[in-house]
Amino acid sequence: RLQGDWSSDVCSSDLYERRLWKIFGVLAFYDIGKVANRAGDLDFTRLRHSYGFGGNVWLGSKVVFRAYVGLGSGEGVHPYFGIPIGL
Repeated sequence: RLQGDWSSDVCSSDLYERRLWKIFGVLAFYDIGKVANRAGDLDFTRLRHSYGFGGNVWLGSKVVFRAYVGLGSGEGVHPYFGIPIGL
């Protein structure tokens, strides 16, 4: 995922989640964007790309736990395990 200490950014993020069996599901995501200290430094060249996949646990109509691996932009593998924000 795109991270950093910035004052300006341009990005797009797509997330696909699907319940497969009872409480278990899968997810996939793709992010593209750029961050900069000044808005004037933003453009659409050299955008960073991230993508990933994983699984989730559902309770009713909400996802209550996610585990996934993020890849891309030459930054290595980033695992995530946790409870989604806003639950």
